[in-house]
Amino acid sequence: MKRIIYIIFCTFLFSCGQYNTELENALKLAGENRHELEKVLYHYSQNPSDSLKLRAATFLIENMPGHYTLEGSLIDAYREKIYSDTIASYFAKKSLDISLSYMDQFRHTANKKEDVQNIKADFLIRHICGCRGLGFGFDRKSDYCFSLHPGGGFFVVYRSRLYSRYSFV
Repeated sequence: MKRIIYIIFCTFLFSCGQYNTELENALKLAGENRHELEKVLYHYSQNPSDSLKLRAATFLIENMPGHYTLEGSLIDAYREKIYSDTIASYFAKKSLDISLSYMDQFRHTANKKEDVQNIKADFLIRHICGCRGLGFGFDRKSDYCFSLHPGGGFFVVYRSRLYSRYSFV
């Protein structure tokens, strides 16, 4: 029943107003994960006060194609070592993690996991909701909270650190 509601919602969403080719292409590329991304769009389309969050969700989904995460025993072992370091900052650890995606020895032995086919609705909703209250406009919020790094995957910044650093803005 829920799936039927999502299909009806998406049909209504795409039939009204301007047709969004980038969003539709991303949803097609999502394959079996399409319903997860549609859940996010449906979630934020229910309340007019969530229009900015709906724009953020649309932006993220439109930009997912081509972004991925690498998984495999070798790269996972290196990630475990990186994140077990108790001295390095989150940003330093994340930078090292991202740089692994550019090393041939990892790229050739790891499996590419496309974000558009794997990101779950609760992950997107949790992070979109968590970016509110930072005092940023839509574009800056998208850049800081959800940068899609070129090596693949989401680079989700710790919102608590952003909030404590920029709450005065």
